[in-house]
Amino acid sequence: MFRYLFPYGDVNKGSRVVLYGAGGVGYNYYYQMRASGFCKAVLWVDRDYEALQTKRFPVENPIRIMDMDYDVIVVAIRSREVADSIREYLVGLGVPCGKIFWKEPVLLDETPYSYTNNDNDIEDKPDESIKRIAPVELVSSDRMDIVVRYLFAKDIVLGLDSVRHQNLYSRFILTVNGADEPFYVDAPDGMSDYDRKTGLDTFVNDFRILIESMRHEGFLKDDCIPLNRNAELLNGSHRLAAALALEEEIWVKCLPEERVQDYWTIDRFERSGFPTADRVELMAGFSELYDSCGMMLLFGERELWRFIINRVLQGIKEVGHIGLDFRHDFIAFESLLRETYYEDDVCDELIRSRLLEGPRVCVVVFSDENGNNNDIIEAVRGRAEEVMTVMGMSRHDIYIPDRSRQRHLMDVWLSHNNIKVAGMMLRTASSNKLDNGIECLKGRLKESGISFDCVCLTDEAVMEILGLREAGNIGVLVSSEYREKIILPDGFCVEDGYNGVPYKCRSLHFVYHDMNVLNPDLVVQHKHDRLKDCFVSETDAVGLINQRRDKDDIRLLQLLYDYVGCFDRGNALRERFDSEIERQHEKNRFRLSDIS
Repeated sequence: MFRYLFPYGDVNKGSRVVLYGAGGVGYNYYYQMRASGFCKAVLWVDRDYEALQTKRFPVENPIRIMDMDYDVIVVAIRSREVADSIREYLVGLGVPCGKIFWKEPVLLDETPYSYTNNDNDIEDKPDESIKRIAPVELVSSDRMDIVVRYLFAKDIVLGLDSVRHQNLYSRFILTVNGADEPFYVDAPDGMSDYDRKTGLDTFVNDFRILIESMRHEGFLKDDCIPLNRNAELLNGSHRLAAALALEEEIWVKCLPEERVQDYWTIDRFERSGFPTADRVELMAGFSELYDSCGMMLLFGERELWRFIINRVLQGIKEVGHIGLDFRHDFIAFESLLRETYYEDDVCDELIRSRLLEGPRVCVVVFSDENGNNNDIIEAVRGRAEEVMTVMGMSRHDIYIPDRSRQRHLMDVWLSHNNIKVAGMMLRTASSNKLDNGIECLKGRLKESGISFDCVCLTDEAVMEILGLREAGNIGVLVSSEYREKIILPDGFCVEDGYNGVPYKCRSLHFVYHDMNVLNPDLVVQHKHDRLKDCFVSETDAVGLINQRRDKDDIRLLQLLYDYVGCFDRGNALRERFDSEIERQHEKNRFRLSDIS
């Protein structure tokens, strides 16, 4: 939906346009040029181009105008004074006055497909079908496509360059419509916001523009999302996902429609060829958005899983299930079981028996979306006990954590990092000092009434937990509301780095002794940025030591990824990895010359 109308009557059709300005007006003009094909945007510029480029906007330095072949420069600015200063700047660059166009942007009136700027205009004509709600009210396990969009939107909001989530989004768009969305000539109210889009770049860039526009202006009542008579989405999936990522309330309008958008369940993603890693991401994203859900683990033959799931979840909504096969990843399997049964005396015996029987696990997520149970966790636990009794199964064939452990184990088993990077696999290489320090930190948090989810350990802890070197003073990312309240034990300090990295974003962490630990990928990214941006004088001994440590850490983590990528070599790999760890600890420092 456009707030400012592109000056179609003043720009010749088919013109090569340089667009100057990437504010609210610029977003609208750029989007309309891309969507309508009326003219071609050969360049989009703004003086704040560097900040916009960090958000992946296709905005360039205005000086680039001198290199372009164009017909007109359209100045997308509301203020005449600012537009005049831009005109002077362009003339100073040598741009002919006749090629510079500006006039006061036209604010669209209230028409069936065009909307006013001010919510008060609508308030003068109350419409009881329009209301404001929290976006999470529209989250459903039948619409996991919303989660795809949400995961990518969250990365954009946080300023993270996540190839994984953009790739998932792109593959989904290709699956749905081949990245070619038709133009709806007779679109009903609220369904004309995306017009025609062609090509993945257009989908990705337009989604970024939508998110930035909503970040600056909020979710406008004009942009209300249409729902059918059953309060299901008719359109607005991208708007909903953007609002979820920005934690913005939304406006919705209920229409007397029967139809709905396509259902995209976890099963449909599987049938459409999306691999297990994608479905793990989607189930984790859903559990992050929808609090009233739980998880159970099933061990054994695949043939039994569907029967047991149906028996245990009678009347309870199954979000989805995934089968994980650890036959080529014994270390990660053992680590995940130890984290699951960390207080169980029979854990070693259980691990041995599972390795012999075949390390396969089915992870099932369920929710209270059907509204049949006040306490779905206890209901599922009770039914599981009945099934195990009837079938002669042990309590380690089906595992359903109690409510206090549900969130922790969902983070463990629905974690891209725990499975792919095997972040917990080398816990035996960490020192008692680190483990004792973490236990002391947990005690301090409990005393202060601070949730474990409000803190995250950073790079020093990462390096020791992965067995790469002994940790120094351990940085802790802390929620802003607790930074003044928290009292850290000796050896810990509040981390001031990692700007923009959230402490509670579960998909960025792995779990160790109930604590969130930063994703090693982000550690590498942060250390690269620090090396690139920080100049160290030859007389700064401490700075040189820290710089050398960052370089060593990056190489060690890259070496770790190389080993993790070869897990199909089984025990031979584990022996090689263990000998490498032993050698590192003997020398107490790993040198680049050792592997060059």
